[in-house]
Amino acid sequence: ADRFIFVVDYSNNSIKDSKLILCISKTGNPLPLNSNGWWIYEIPAGIPNSNYWLDRPSLAISNNEIYIGGNMFDYGNAFTQAVCFQIEKNPVYTGQPNIIGQIFTNITDGSGNPAFQVTPVSDGQQNNYGPGVYLISNDYNNGTGGSNIYLYRITDDYSSGNAQFVNSATINVTAYSPGSNADMTSSIDILATGDSRIMSAFYLNGIIHFAYDCDIGSGWSGISYNRLDVSSLTDTPFLIGNSGTTSYAYPSLASPSTS
Repeated sequence: ADRFIFVVDYSNNSIKDSKLILCISKTGNPLPLNSNGWWIYEIPAGIPNSNYWLDRPSLAISNNEIYIGGNMFDYGNAFTQAVCFQIEKNPVYTGQPNIIGQIFTNITDGSGNPAFQVTPVSDGQQNNYGPGVYLISNDYNNGTGGSNIYLYRITDDYSSGNAQFVNSATINVTAYSPGSNADMTSSIDILATGDSRIMSAFYLNGIIHFAYDCDIGSGWSGISYNRLDVSSLTDTPFLIGNSGTTSYAYPSLASPSTS
């Protein structure tokens, strides 16, 4: 059934109260915007360690499951690890009280270092996607970027009892780094354009579509939109922006067609 789904991280002004709020519309119509129209779940974001809190959740959907990726930090705001929740779809689609699934922790990049911002890749439309899911990440290096894309896979649905998190491939790409912060029209304030982490991706017809911020020339911030063929493990990037004129940042993707 068609649903509206979103997830937010919530701290109630204290990271010790860190939670994920998973919201699922009860029908294809999201109104009313309260508990009469939505199933709302609180997930303790301190899992797997109560001394951690989770930041910047990313959401993906397959045929049978929901996935939430994010970064764990300690109470000193130091990054510790990336994690991914694997959640069965049917119980939360029908308002059952308990979330069924698991969490994958201690995820590493192709060099064995802690991965940063591992983003689950959502189904681009309503095709036969799954069991399991693809995930994608890139080099963080304290916000300086790098030259690799990392592909992961959760191999099966949770209900099978055989789901494993595997590092599938490291794909070398043209070096990327974040651009500078951006001026805003009619304002003296500067917009922080962030870093080059991947926050949005979808899968369609054998291709993973994803995007991240990058320097497109002379420090100007633009967007690298990428198409990764999961069979050949080849990535085709397209730069979006206008160095010297306009800055772009914080890309997110949605599929408008079948190609």
